[in-house]
Amino acid sequence: MILFYKKNSKESEEVIEILKDFENVKYVDVEQNKSLAEEYSVKVFPTLIVSTDDDISEENIFVGLKEIENFLEVEEEDF
Repeated sequence: MILFYKKNSKESEEVIEILKDFENVKYVDVEQNKSLAEEYSVKVFPTLIVSTDDDISEENIFVGLKEIENFLEVEEEDF
């Protein structure tokens, strides 16, 4: 998973807190790594991209706090 976030963003801070117990999250501060955000066409923050390979489809992109929370709730139910 890759989380694109902005510092000093309340939503980003909340998502970071939610994801703190997940081991497989790469955190990308878009202000320090704009090129990576552009590479993934990320324009809204926070954005969580979930993929096991380089093939990223819209079904694997979650934008904003509510979408990310909803995705994580579904994932927890699957386990």
